Amino acid sequence: NPRLQVRTAEEYVVLMAGLNLPNPKMMNVAVPANRAIGQTLGKFLQPGDEMSADECKEALAADQIKLVDLRSAVERRRDGAIPGSIHVPYEQLECALAADGQLHRLYTRHPEQIVLYCAFGERSAMALDSARQHDYNGIRHLRGGVAAWLRAKGLVESVKES
Repeated sequence: NPRLQVRTAEEYVVLMAGLNLPNPKMMNVAVPANRAIGQTLGKFLQPGDEMSADECKEALAADQIKLVDLRSAVERRRDGAIPGSIHVPYEQLECALAADGQLHRLYTRHPEQIVLYCAFGERSAMALDSARQHDYNGIRHLRGGVAAWLRAKGLVESVKES
């Protein structure tokens, strides 16, 4: 994309402003919805559902949690994964929660140790709510997702899976 061939965010702003493009359709709907997402996630969460990146790092080092990565294979290849994570793409969540599913088996062995994560915490909060609706209790999620993990200097490993 030639518009991304700039060195700084400021250059990008100048380039885009100089194109005099019209606002995208539905911008008046999309922007408020995007700004509100962090505030609306609260409807999926209960006290004790979230772990900070630092809490996850400590618990992982002590082998007290099992991390489940809900991101797509593309996201994992691009950004890496938290070492030892189990990959269950969000799109496959319902199958994974079924009686013969991957999350069901993990939950049976480690009911209070599962921590879900995604890129920024949205999918993991919604997945946590879905898990609770299937009577999976005690599952938590990484607040802020991989973005928070990286800000906390958490390690990631490269992923080559398809």
